[in-house]
Amino acid sequence: MSSLACVDDQVLPLPPLFKFSPLARSLHAMYSTASPAVHIALVDGASSSGVLASLNAGLKNTTGIHNLVAFDDDGLLYEYLLPLLNKPSETESNLNVIERLGRFENSLGHGVVVGISDSGLYMDHDQFDQPSPREFGTINPHARKVVLYEPMADRVDQSKSVTCGHGSHVSGILAGSSWSQLHPDVGVAPQAKIAFADIGSQQAQNLDEYLFNHPEILVVIAAGNGGDDGVRTISSPAGAKNVITVGASLTSADSLLPKFRCPRVYNPQSVASFSSQGPTSDGRMKPDLVAPGEVLWSAKSEAPGSTAKTSDVCPLQGTSQATPVVAGMAVLIYEWLRDGWWHEGVYDTSVGMTYIPASLIKALLVHSSSGLVRRLDHNKVHQPCEARTSVPLHYPDMSQGYGLPNMSNVAFFSSDDPIVKFWPNALQPVVPSVTHHGQDSYPATLTRHQVFRATLVWTDPPGNLVATRMLQNDLDLFVTVRGAPHIVVRSLTSSDECNDRLNNVEMVQVTYEDVLRAVGSSELQSRQAIELELHVKGASVLIHGPQAYSVVMSITPSTGAASRRSSGKSPMNTLTASDSWDDWSSLWWASALGVVLIGLVVALVRHFRRRKDQAQPTKMVVHLHSDGKSYGST
Repeated sequence: MSSLACVDDQVLPLPPLFKFSPLARSLHAMYSTASPAVHIALVDGASSSGVLASLNAGLKNTTGIHNLVAFDDDGLLYEYLLPLLNKPSETESNLNVIERLGRFENSLGHGVVVGISDSGLYMDHDQFDQPSPREFGTINPHARKVVLYEPMADRVDQSKSVTCGHGSHVSGILAGSSWSQLHPDVGVAPQAKIAFADIGSQQAQNLDEYLFNHPEILVVIAAGNGGDDGVRTISSPAGAKNVITVGASLTSADSLLPKFRCPRVYNPQSVASFSSQGPTSDGRMKPDLVAPGEVLWSAKSEAPGSTAKTSDVCPLQGTSQATPVVAGMAVLIYEWLRDGWWHEGVYDTSVGMTYIPASLIKALLVHSSSGLVRRLDHNKVHQPCEARTSVPLHYPDMSQGYGLPNMSNVAFFSSDDPIVKFWPNALQPVVPSVTHHGQDSYPATLTRHQVFRATLVWTDPPGNLVATRMLQNDLDLFVTVRGAPHIVVRSLTSSDECNDRLNNVEMVQVTYEDVLRAVGSSELQSRQAIELELHVKGASVLIHGPQAYSVVMSITPSTGAASRRSSGKSPMNTLTASDSWDDWSSLWWASALGVVLIGLVVALVRHFRRRKDQAQPTKMVVHLHSDGKSYGST
C-alpha cells in the first residue's frame, strides 16, 4: 500500500480489533428496543482473550460500561447489554423516594441551588439549557437552571469520553430538567438549580477541617471504583469522616439478555463488585451508604467546543453515578425540613427550619437505610448464572456502610403518622451538644413486636494526618431500660462490651423481645410496654467542646430486623402521648425562600458568602466526585 501513488503518508498496520465491524456501528444501536447479537469472526492467529479484553476496553471508554461484550457458547462475541427497559431518557434510581416526592405538592427541590464540582457541564443540553446568558463567573439566582458556572479549569466538559461527559452526566442525575419540556426530567431533584465549579484536575482540600468550621455544609463523595482490588480501596478524599461517602449498588437485571439475567445475584439487593470498600487507614467504616450506580442514563455532552443543542442521553456506571442520587435525596430532605413538612406532613413554613446542620441530613439519610444481602464478586461476563459468586453481607459493614437509603422511611405527609423524631428541629432549634463525660437522654416507649432504632451523627474536629485514629471527640450511643442500671444495647459498630471508638456515625437497634432477653427481669415480662432511655454520652470531648450532634429515632413494627414502612399509613406507634410532636415548644419561623448553595472550593464558598445583600437565607451543601480518576486540564 505504501508504494501506491495515492498514498502519501506512512501506512501503519491495524491490529485485528480495528477490523471488526462492531467498531463501525453507531452507538445509537444501544437505544433500540432489541439489540441483536453481533457475530464476530476472528482473523487467523488472533488471540480470542486478547480481542475480548481490547474490545471491552474500547467500548468502556466509549460507553462507560464494563464488559459490554462476551463470548457465546459457540465462541462468538456478542453484545449482552440491552437498553434499560426502553427508557433511555430516564434515570431509574429504584429507591422508592416517595416517588421522588413529586406526588406530594410537587416537592422536587424547589428553591434549592445545588453545587456540583466536576469535569465540566454541557450547558447546551436540554436538561441544563436556559434563555439567560451563560453565567460564567457571575451569579444569577433567577436563571432557569444554572445560576453560576465557575470555570476554574475551562468551560467544557473534559471527560475522557467526550461522548458522555462525566460532569454533565452526574449533574443530570442530580438536578436535570428539560427546558423544552419535550423530554422527561432525568434529575432526582429536577426543580433544583445548579451552581457549577469546573475543577479540572485540581485536588480536593482538607474537607474535615473545612466542614468542622462550616457545619451547615454537607459533602457527598463517591467512594471510588476500586472495589475489585479488595478492601481498603476507598479513594481520597472519600475517607473523610465528616462527608457522606457513597458506594454503588445494582438495579435490576431485566435489561440484560436472557443468558445474562441472573436474579440470584444481579438484583437491587447486591453491591456492585467495583464499588470501593473500607475500612479507612485508621479502621473507620466507609462507605456510609450505597445507591444504584450500575448503568444509569443521564445527560450526554457533546465534544469540547460544540454549541449544538441536544437532548441525548447516555449510560455510565460507577460510584460517581450513585453519588448524585444520594445528593439529590439530601436536597429533598433539606426542602422537607425547610418548608415545615416534617411537623404535620403539610407545607407550613411557620415550623420550617431556618438552620439545618449537615449532621442532621446525614443522620436522616443513614437512619432511612436498610442493609443489602450480598456483594458481587468480580465475575466474568461469560460465566453461567450458577457459576457466578457473591459474598454475603452483614449490617453494617465495609461494603455497604448502612446500606440503601429510602426517604419513605423518614419523610411523611398529611395522610401519614410521624415516622421519626429528631433533634434539632424547628420547635427545639438549639443544636444539642455534650461536654466531656456529659450525657443527654431521650425517652421512648417500646411495646411488643416493635423495633427501636436511633442514629447519631456529629461533625468531628479534624484529626492529625499522622495520627493512628482520626476521631477526636468520641461520643457513645446506647440504650437502657428506664430505672435499670445496665446497658441493654450498644451501637451496631461496637465490639462486644466495648463502645465504638472510631466512627462519628453510630446506630442502635433493638426489638422488644431483645430487651426482655437482655434485662432478664421477671417484672418486665408482664409489661405490655417498656420504657427505654436513649443516651448520648461524651466519652471523650477534649477538643473544641462541647460537641454538637444530631440524633434521629423511630419505632416501627418488628416484622424483620429492620422492618420499615413502604407506603401508605404508617403502622408505627408514636413514642407515647407525653413524648409526641405536639408537645414540642418554642415556635420558630422560617422562610420559604431559603436557598441551598452548594460548592466545593473554599474561594467559591466565600464568593457566595460575600453576597449577603441577597434576601434569601443561605445554606451550603457540597456534591463532588471521587472515583479515582482525574478530569480536566493538567
